[in-house]
Amino acid sequence: MDNGAESYRRYRNGDDAGLAEMIDEYGDGLILYLNTYVHNLSVAEELAEDTFVRLVTRKPAYVERSSFKTWLYAIARNLAIDWLRREKKENPFPPRNGRRRRPKIPKSSRRCAGRRANAFCTKRCRGLNTSTARCFGFAILRSCRRRRSHRS
Repeated sequence: MDNGAESYRRYRNGDDAGLAEMIDEYGDGLILYLNTYVHNLSVAEELAEDTFVRLVTRKPAYVERSSFKTWLYAIARNLAIDWLRREKKENPFPPRNGRRRRPKIPKSSRRCAGRRANAFCTKRCRGLNTSTARCFGFAILRSCRRRRSHRS
């Protein structure tokens, strides 16, 4: 029994540390693997989380026909395929050459939208310091903070 299978067996028997070990050991590789299917890192991260959520909620039995990693990746692959099917139903005509074209927006509208976005960001980042904003990944908040400090 490999390390992942042992961690999963312990998790199924009630030891929550087993789940944490599985996430630490297989999480990053699983995200990269799923990214090869969906070509979107944030979606791949969500699908990796869904894979571990499925292990938590359903607790499927692991039969040692293959390695634990192969079994876990098969669950993740099936989730990715399901996601791709749903995505295809929502957007039956994907863009040509796999690239989405941005609609052309007149400069006057872009300026107006930029002002609205800046006002929105300024309101949202008033109570946050820069390190908190960076923790949450709000890079735009830093630029808003910079713009606001130049005006003062």
